[in-house]
This record gives sequence, structure tokens and C-alpha cells, in this order.
Amino acid sequence: MLIVLRQSLLLIVFLSFFPNLVAADIYKWIDDQGGIHFTDNYESIPEIYRTKNRVTIEEKQSTKSSETSQTQGTGSSPETTGPSSGAKSLRTVKVDKNGHDEEWWNQRVMEVKDKLRQLLKEKGKLESDLQELSKRYRNPAFGSRGRKTLEPEVEDLQKKIKALDENITEIKETLEKTLPEEAAKAEAPAEWLR
Repeated sequence: MLIVLRQSLLLIVFLSFFPNLVAADIYKWIDDQGGIHFTDNYESIPEIYRTKNRVTIEEKQSTKSSETSQTQGTGSSPETTGPSSGAKSLRTVKVDKNGHDEEWWNQRVMEVKDKLRQLLKEKGKLESDLQELSKRYRNPAFGSRGRKTLEPEVEDLQKKIKALDENITEIKETLEKTLPEEAAKAEAPAEWLR
């Protein structure tokens, strides 16, 4: 136990003097016997310790105000930090039983919502195109011959709109049912899906 503490202390001292040597997050976890362990690979932490919120992350803080510090996860936008001594700060990172944090779940939800917005926008454009074709189709001056040339276009747009409707339904189901079920299986809090 004393050896582990000495090794941990030496590691912390070493890392505090050479913060630029560390490019990745360092995870610290404590086993049931109280032993302190460090790793840069989250997957190497035994699963039972991942789910008990007993993992902390050592983040590299910048030594200049123009540098940035990135948090664990998918890395959406870095947070700008102020001047510091280059020391490490510890924060607890809550993760689900698969090792995913709130940021990871938020990113998944945003990707699905972005896809839904894209499909709705595409459907709106196709519906607008169909409406224009329908106006031309109903115009008596266009004639029956002209209507026949428009029929394949109208049918094609209707098929595309129907396919988009099916995709939209599927994406909505993912948002309303599939993602919440996946989160529940992973024991992730429901509020992470917002």
C-alpha cells in the first residue's frame, strides 16, 4: 500500500513539473482495498469501478490564457482556461456502465436531431416542388399532352416524399424510444438525453 502511494505521489509530482508531456487524460481510480491506480486508457479500468463514479480525470490546464483545455468525451468545444501554474486539477466524471459520459449522450442526441432537421428541410423542399408541378398540371392551358410529361415527375416526387416520411418516422422513434432504451440499459440518467 505504501509503495503504491509513493508511486502515485511520484507520478503526480512528475506530471506537475512536465505537464506538456501529457497529451491525453489521465484516469485515477481506487480499488476496493483502497489502492490508487492511474491509466490513460479508460477501457483498462475494471468495469465495476467505472459504474461507481469512483473514477476521476486529471485534466491538463494551460499555462497560457490563449491555450485551451479539453474535457473527456467527444470533445465538442474546448473550454478556455485562464493563466495557471500548469498544475493538474481533479474532477469527478460521471459515466454510464459502458464508460460514456453526459457529453457523449448529448452528442448522440444532437446528431439524431440534426438528421431530423435535415430530413424535414428536404421534405419541405420536395413538397414545394410538388406543389409547383401540381399548379402546372392543373393549368388548362398546359393541355393533356403537357400533363402526361409531368406525370413521371409528380410520381417521382411523391415517392421521394414517402421515403422521407418513413425516414422521419424512424428518426423520431430513435429519439423517443431507441435512445432512451439504450440509455436505460447503460444506466445513464435520462437527463443526459437532452
